[in-house]
Amino acid sequence: MADPPPEPPVTPTKRSPKIRAAGGVVLRTHRTHGLQVLIAHRPKYRDWTLPKGRLDKGEDDLEAALREVREETGLRCLPFERHGLSSYRVNGKAKHVAWYTMEVLDGRFEPNDEVDQIRWVTLEQAERELTYRADRLHVAGVEDDWAPNHPMAYVVRHAHAGDRSSWDGDDADRPLSDRGRAQAKAISKRLRHLGITRLISSPSLRCVQTLEHLAGKLDLEIETHWALAEGASPKATAALLSGLSGRRAAVSSHGDVIPAALDHLATRGMELHDRFDCKKGSVWALKPERAHFTDAWYVPPSE
Repeated sequence: MADPPPEPPVTPTKRSPKIRAAGGVVLRTHRTHGLQVLIAHRPKYRDWTLPKGRLDKGEDDLEAALREVREETGLRCLPFERHGLSSYRVNGKAKHVAWYTMEVLDGRFEPNDEVDQIRWVTLEQAERELTYRADRLHVAGVEDDWAPNHPMAYVVRHAHAGDRSSWDGDDADRPLSDRGRAQAKAISKRLRHLGITRLISSPSLRCVQTLEHLAGKLDLEIETHWALAEGASPKATAALLSGLSGRRAAVSSHGDVIPAALDHLATRGMELHDRFDCKKGSVWALKPERAHFTDAWYVPPSE
């Protein structure tokens, strides 16, 4: 495909008012294909682009980028850093697009008026298939080792395991129910393309089983640790999580442990971007900066 005409940078003037827009370089780490980026097809323009759109009144660049990605793709994303700026003219007006790297938290794509298809492609494929040179340049600026350089911790509450009062054996041996096994598969589907390299669980069987499907997909062993067991101290759990801050890891624990550990981290400066909840089969995504967690997002269990 021949390159479209270049989009030259411009300096806005009074006769050329500035249009502000923002968008997302949405990334994932496929377990076999490696780092991939999301591209979107717009039927109106018959093009393949990165999702983006104009700022609404009162929005900043990041708010607009997250909203536009969600509106066009149905995906709620976790933002990382500002990735760059595109500048070009649209109908004689200067347009500036701020770009952010991000990953998917949850959501599902459904065709809409703006975007009728999305695809996950490798960075090399994207550089061939994106219609506009500016988009291709932003993809080219993503490093192959992007995921290892952006550590995350995914804190999973174990999936449904029936009623504690109706289990006759040792509670540590209580297994997942049929509903819980379905939730564990949904957790695996949600987490398996996030570049996770370590899995740690409470010793309780229901927590280990919650990660088993994911472990099989990633070909990883599940470690167990007492700091994730029921009754563990918040300080110990938070210390374990903080020790993972240079990795991409998923941990499985209990409904008493996770809230206490998150509260402990929040008192030390971590911001919770969602209303607190901790349903069975849910996930908290924790983003660190150096050795301290700075941000956390809640992902409810899949229906």
